[in-house]
Amino acid sequence: MSVTEKPALPTIASVDRADAHVGKLMSDLEGITMAVERFAGDDVSLEDAVFMTEAGIAVGQPRRDAEPATFARLLVFADELLGDTEQIAELAQRLRSALLLSYREAVIEGGAEEARDG
Repeated sequence: MSVTEKPALPTIASVDRADAHVGKLMSDLEGITMAVERFAGDDVSLEDAVFMTEAGIAVGQPRRDAEPATFARLLVFADELLGDTEQIAELAQRLRSALLLSYREAVIEGGAEEARDG
């Protein structure tokens, strides 16, 4: 940016693109989380297991097969997300603070000056 160039806010389109990426990430993350929870959870509810046991029906759990590398990658991914959330929160706070300050200066105080000058 040159000395004479006015600083500008990001465009609404660029903010909308970033927002869409966050939405996609959240959707993907929810899908991954639900899949892991289904993998880790009981396939038969406690009530059904009691009924089956009382009825003499064997309650078997399906074998859960997964590569150790998949577990490791998912754990690393979860840890990375936890670290990223701290950075995202910090950036969001900086963004919000800068916007509130700029809004006050440009719109509230600037609008008052324009009303006096106009």
